[in-house]
Amino acid sequence: MLLGLLGAAALAAQQSPQQSPPVADDNPDLRCMVAFSIVLDQTEKNGDMKNGDTKEAEKAGLTTIVMYYVGKIDGRLPGFNYAGAVKKLIEAPGYGTKLPADLQRCGAEAAKRGQTLIELGEELQSMAPLVESKHG
Repeated sequence: MLLGLLGAAALAAQQSPQQSPPVADDNPDLRCMVAFSIVLDQTEKNGDMKNGDTKEAEKAGLTTIVMYYVGKIDGRLPGFNYAGAVKKLIEAPGYGTKLPADLQRCGAEAAKRGQTLIELGEELQSMAPLVESKHG
């Protein structure tokens, strides 16, 4: 799955009209994307103890987090060179020791964003009668 997600990101970067895609040396959103891609990959490999529904829900949640960070990067850096940046990041000396801190930081950000989406959903549900009266 990690390779699939990174491949999709690389394909998106190739389709951009920019001549030389930017590569960030230490992009915090890239660090989050890679950290959660690693967790997703490990979940797929080691998640056999969970029942199918739980495992699929966990994978879907992790995939959503990865795509959230891809979107943040794409929004700021169209044509971003994912393959080059990921390679540089994971080959950096000591990268593995930084992974737990990245997961903690990124997990807190993802949880905050998730709560914001829950609150938005609740607000939108309260507007359903208004939408139905205007368009129903």
